[in-house]
Amino acid sequence: MNEIAIASVPIQEWEKPYELKEAFHHGSIFPQLHKPFYIEEQAQSPAEPLGEREQKLAEIQQTTFYLIDLTLFLDTHPGHPEALEQKRQVQEKRKELLKQFAEEYYPLTADCAGDAAKAPGPWEGGTAHVAL
Repeated sequence: MNEIAIASVPIQEWEKPYELKEAFHHGSIFPQLHKPFYIEEQAQSPAEPLGEREQKLAEIQQTTFYLIDLTLFLDTHPGHPEALEQKRQVQEKRKELLKQFAEEYYPLTADCAGDAAKAPGPWEGGTAHVAL
């Protein structure tokens, strides 16, 4: 049996990640993993959210994406000090964004639902905002 090719995957090194919106747009927080196709240059920029609620949802989505990408990096680089610190910061930011959104609109996750004994969540017919 003849070998056609031998795959080689270099070890990913830590680098300064993209900013939140840019990372989400590129599909990775790490510039070295951004491998655009030629068509990307012709693609339109993603549409901006219309209202304040949609902007907050987009920021939560981007922050969650960022956190997931950091977690994947830490799967292969456990204990990396810069990545751990950045993950801690992003987790805190996400928690605060979810809290603010729940207070202004409605909880997005079960851990934002507060005390169900005091008031039912919106999905249970409740209308009150819940405390986190």
